[in-house]
Amino acid sequence: MNELTPLREAREWVRDGARSGGVLCPCCGQRAQEYRRPLNASMTRSLVLMYAKAGTEWINVPADVGARSREEGKLRYWGLITEDGAAGAHTGWWRVTERGAAFVRKELLVLKFAVIYDQTLLRLEGPYVGVRECLNTKFNLEQLLADHTGEPPVREDEETD
Repeated sequence: MNELTPLREAREWVRDGARSGGVLCPCCGQRAQEYRRPLNASMTRSLVLMYAKAGTEWINVPADVGARSREEGKLRYWGLITEDGAAGAHTGWWRVTERGAAFVRKELLVLKFAVIYDQTLLRLEGPYVGVRECLNTKFNLEQLLADHTGEPPVREDEETD
């Protein structure tokens, strides 16, 4: 990769690198990496609380439920909640969708993993899971990183080559 590489080739190189553990973009220097995020217990617990408190009506999550995991917004990748765009981005106003309500009521299974790049959903994948299974899935940073690099992260006190 150099300054004479066509943009199309650079894009392909970044896309391939993002899928296989991450790379630094040669154009902007930003790290490009896909993340395979599981629907975990913290997210699911917040969804259940949102639904119990407001059904499918708008709710201010930090004020009415308490932002428990700071991962509530990721529920949008599965179409389980939606944000109030009229109120402005990142205001905390969310609504459980009909899909989210069906998931909480055990009427719907969803794919377990959301593959995300630059805060954009690329695809859902993995086995189908229900609300009970997700309530037993804790967030695991090492697994998230290992899913993309094939290696667990190196600790600061470990030697590297």
